Amino acid sequence: MGYLGGYYVEPRGRSGGLALWWLDEFNLEVLAVSKNFIDIKTDLGGKEVWFCTFVYGDPRRGGRREVWEDLSRLRNRLEDKWCCIGDFNIVSSEHEKSGGLPIDRVQADMFLNFISECNLLEIDVQGANFSWSNNRTGEDNILEKLDKVYANVEWSNLFSEALGCYDVSLASDHLPLILSLEKIKKGRRDFKFESKWLLDQECSNVVVEGWNSHVDGSRMFRFSKKLSSTRNCLRNWSKVDEYASTDFKSVARKFLWCNYRKRKMKKEEKDEKGLCLCS
Repeated sequence: MGYLGGYYVEPRGRSGGLALWWLDEFNLEVLAVSKNFIDIKTDLGGKEVWFCTFVYGDPRRGGRREVWEDLSRLRNRLEDKWCCIGDFNIVSSEHEKSGGLPIDRVQADMFLNFISECNLLEIDVQGANFSWSNNRTGEDNILEKLDKVYANVEWSNLFSEALGCYDVSLASDHLPLILSLEKIKKGRRDFKFESKWLLDQECSNVVVEGWNSHVDGSRMFRFSKKLSSTRNCLRNWSKVDEYASTDFKSVARKFLWCNYRKRKMKKEEKDEKGLCLCS
């Protein structure tokens, strides 16, 4: 496969087993391992030393608490730059599941408590809405978002443009999750709030619309997602020629805002229907 470094955790019976490979040119040190994770230290990205834990959450309902407790003890030094990536084998909200029985709220809350106590934020992942499928059809089809990336604020500040993407699966019932430490999208300017928007009465309605978006999760996660939603709403609302007349800008912004809301509603309907592979 072209990798010169590797570490393996042998499976127990027919289940489990972990493997991590890396190029020999990377400075990487394995710090701790278990049947559910491989924890490493690296300076990959050419910046500072940071930590990453590759996770395989216990598929058994009774075994998950131990995994979250182990991970919490693993990274009790909050000043470290730390991210976690992998198959967590848990859905944290109804938005992360389509089909089948309702989510296990007790298990979801236990996981969200772990995320909150470790001060982790979820890193955006593009492409699909779900990462796992039971590969059945019709009403028997179940889709879930099990593969995710979380990081603390220190790591997020170091890699502010980090972004995940679900790739196309060839054989597995999971989609491959790829984490890029650098910006994937090109040509998109950073968001900047313009004070002159406050002169437009419609601006406050746009802010309310974005901030009131429904989000489940920890307090820090909800804040991050609501902030992102508000930013996207303002960005789409403000897409009008800088030099257009005031009357034209008012009408044009309302037109663009209506179109954005229609697209948003269609996307939400699509999200509920099934898996959308990234191109």
